[in-house]
Amino acid sequence: MAPRVITVASQKGGVGKTTTAINLGHALALDDKTVLLVDLDPQGQLAIGLGMKPEPGVYNYLANDQPLRDVVRATGRTKLHLVPGNKRTSSAQMTLLGEGTDLVTLVARRFVEPFNGTPQYVIFDTAPSVGTFLEGALFAANVVVIPVATQTLAVHGAAALLETLKRLQEARGWAGEILIQPTRFDAVRRSEHQQALDLIQQLFEGYKVLPLIHEAIALQQAMTVGKSIYEFEPDGRPAKEYAPLYWAARGTYR
Repeated sequence: MAPRVITVASQKGGVGKTTTAINLGHALALDDKTVLLVDLDPQGQLAIGLGMKPEPGVYNYLANDQPLRDVVRATGRTKLHLVPGNKRTSSAQMTLLGEGTDLVTLVARRFVEPFNGTPQYVIFDTAPSVGTFLEGALFAANVVVIPVATQTLAVHGAAALLETLKRLQEARGWAGEILIQPTRFDAVRRSEHQQALDLIQQLFEGYKVLPLIHEAIALQQAMTVGKSIYEFEPDGRPAKEYAPLYWAARGTYR
């Protein structure tokens, strides 16, 4: 059985993309699911957010043809593993494009097709810009999670990403599910953020829009010390607010 593939994507930085990938991945691992996180973002933030060092794992696997087992890293968390990335991820993309490689299909072929039952989930964290690795991760996905900060620019960035998905649907027959995850709702700036939340509901009518996740110092602090929210503050509001995403990403709505 092929793994369930979840791609966390945004064309706007600062929306909680990597935070979402880490917390969703760890939530699944805590529920006894085997999870492979793959960092396609040259910033290498997945490793940093897990208390690890960025490495050229994606580059070595895709451009240097190292075996997958040699680039997968244990995270110190049961059933949660990582293929790290760093700035050389961009070099991998340039190298492969220069060789005429179809990177859209390459991502699925190299990170998804080799598996038969383990891991049960592959989660891609992607760069906040349009590129072929991003499109490959979108094309490979059963589920695309789009974190959208409750800010006007972030909302329009998410709308642009939907256009990319529509192109993949038309050109390549992509048929995955799209989940819209509002993030960073600030109660102090409630009026401004409520307007953005209303815009989310308007622009993404017909899509699954999940309950919002509030701005929380605990989420920032957890990333800073290299922990998921389930390690840093498991009984706090942020951990509880991520629950609907967990169930939706699994395909079970509550």
